[in-house]
Amino acid sequence: DWSSDVCSSDLDLLSVTGGCVDGVTEGVAYAPWSELLWWLIRSIGRDALGPERDRLARLLPGIGEAGGEDPGRAALFEAVVEVLHRVANDRRLLVVVEDVHWIDPASRDVLTYVARNLRRLPLLLVLTLRTPGESAEVRDLLGEFTRSGATELALAPLGDAEAADVAALLAGWQIDGPEVRAVVARAGGNPLFVEELVAAGATALPPTVRHLMLGRVTTLDDDARRLVDAAAVVGAKVPRALLGPASGLAADAARPATRRAVDAGVLLEDEGRGYVFAHTLLRDAVLEELLADERVAIHAGIARALDDPALAAAGLDLTAERAHHWDGAEEPAEALRWSVAAAREAAARYAADTADAWFERALVWWSATVDP
Repeated sequence: DWSSDVCSSDLDLLSVTGGCVDGVTEGVAYAPWSELLWWLIRSIGRDALGPERDRLARLLPGIGEAGGEDPGRAALFEAVVEVLHRVANDRRLLVVVEDVHWIDPASRDVLTYVARNLRRLPLLLVLTLRTPGESAEVRDLLGEFTRSGATELALAPLGDAEAADVAALLAGWQIDGPEVRAVVARAGGNPLFVEELVAAGATALPPTVRHLMLGRVTTLDDDARRLVDAAAVVGAKVPRALLGPASGLAADAARPATRRAVDAGVLLEDEGRGYVFAHTLLRDAVLEELLADERVAIHAGIARALDDPALAAAGLDLTAERAHHWDGAEEPAEALRWSVAAAREAAARYAADTADAWFERALVWWSATVDP
């Protein structure tokens, strides 16, 4: 996140905010700047726009007269700068552009122009964005700002103790209680997720979090989405040798699909061994989107992929993994066979509870198997 804390007791500090919106890269230009200018008008009045009102009518329909000769983009951008300059001369001004990872091209051009004129603008400009997942254009923009002297502040996740404090405070739960532990485990240090999970009772995935998480996934093409769906069913960690075969994609399609999933901030590399989801709740959201039939088909594909000899060095308990995925694939004979095998291995390791659980699954499939 690119952000800054502004500490001031001065009453003359004015903070105005404009947010970029997902999906407006075409059609709805200047979204954050229109919002920001309306914020100025609501805070100060229409006089805030001064003589630039007519030029800014192209950003704010109904605020002035946009007819006549088109002054061009440069004049429009300069009008934004002049308004900010005049307001900032009268009071301390904080300008915040939020969610820059979603910025549309036209808004990006205005932002660049404003940033390049900061030497004559007595204001503080703050940008916030979520990483990873920003586009190459946004990365170039941030690189330019950094070279110009901008300060980057990476906001670290809350520690477990801090997240527990927040959850307990919000809900009135015991700080060492099971509800707080469940929230801490799922939130991954994200303050928003802590708040939303508390509001949902720590059990269900709140719609707000679900929609936020799936925002990254919905941008993926069919191959990348197919690969991400398979990764979610595989588990919390996905060995590199399993990801492509589990999705059913050929190697030449799986590699670029994986790159697109990583670039979108959905998957992260797991120290070279494979991949993990950027957040556990992101995986939860993907799983919730899958229909039951889709899950069954993916489990079957994963179970077959586990026969690949390359997975011998992946550190998987292949017997238990086969049992889990054949069980999920609802293939009675294979599910019975591997449930018994997993139970016997668990018993040999003195894991009695695990053995009992697998023998119970074996009994479920016994009556459905032609020749158990």
